[in-house]
Amino acid sequence: MEKLLILLIILKVASSYIYYDTGMVDDFQAYVYSSFVCKNGYSKIATKSFSNQFENTPQVFFVHEQFDLNKAELGFQLAITAITQTCIDKIYCNMNRVITVSLRWFAIDDQRIEVYSNFNMANPDDKTFQIKNPNAKTGFVAITSFNYTNTETTLSYNWKTWFETDTPNSHSQVWVAYQFTKTFKPLECFSIRTSRKEVLNLATLPTFTVELIQTNQIYTTNGNYQYVVDKSITPLKMGIQVKCENGMKIQADFNKCNSCSTKKNQSFMYNCFNQMNYVGFFPLFQQAFPQYNLLKINMQSSLLEIINVIYDQTLTEQVIVKIQILNQ
Repeated sequence: MEKLLILLIILKVASSYIYYDTGMVDDFQAYVYSSFVCKNGYSKIATKSFSNQFENTPQVFFVHEQFDLNKAELGFQLAITAITQTCIDKIYCNMNRVITVSLRWFAIDDQRIEVYSNFNMANPDDKTFQIKNPNAKTGFVAITSFNYTNTETTLSYNWKTWFETDTPNSHSQVWVAYQFTKTFKPLECFSIRTSRKEVLNLATLPTFTVELIQTNQIYTTNGNYQYVVDKSITPLKMGIQVKCENGMKIQADFNKCNSCSTKKNQSFMYNCFNQMNYVGFFPLFQQAFPQYNLLKINMQSSLLEIINVIYDQTLTEQVIVKIQILNQ
């Protein structure tokens, strides 16, 4: 009898992707490029390559490191026109000469950071941006366009030193770094109580009733909903009631262990019969530290899903509650 020995070799390949990169744009400097004569409608495009490959197309923004301006009456516009594995910047000068615009760019592949670009508004007005990440705490604004004339007499400077500029300005420095000490994970069910009972008027009740107990949010109608749970609510208490009609069964799963490779869920299976036709689940959820939680609630005729949307390095959607009504 011949025996065949099969050797399986599993190679663990380290990720070669980068998630952060930064660099300088010196293409818009007359001291470096003598052909850079930025005035009266002149424009120039600069293409910058990243130091390595990003897994996803990164978010890119820039901040100003230095201005060198010929006269007080001038204007220039900057824009990021394309982002792939390179970043393309463009400058346009519409009046007197701009000698130097030195930029530092940042490229970040991380969903804990949101970049909103609003380049070169012809008529500046109020803008409102919807922040997707409920755990975002700090924001700052970077200038992309600059237009001014020498019409005022007041001077105010608090950003290091500005030379030969006599138009009023007030600036503050912003220190930018990419460093996170917290990793955001989905809610975990650490405790759950269940109940079963007989309800005589079952036909008058909705198939699912979901209650977020601390906020008194109640959902009973089929549809898709979103709700942000405040970070002060911990543990998060839910009450879920399910109709369990005769001849059906209920399969319920609750996310209990994010780090487990197996047995990630706390699972229940109940067969339905007339004397036990209404099932209740009362889970408690928690996380390693207080954080806002965006929940998506998907309620259908025989399926309930509660999804926790997590903004970490990547955007993930984790099902933390799944209840199905099935045939026996």
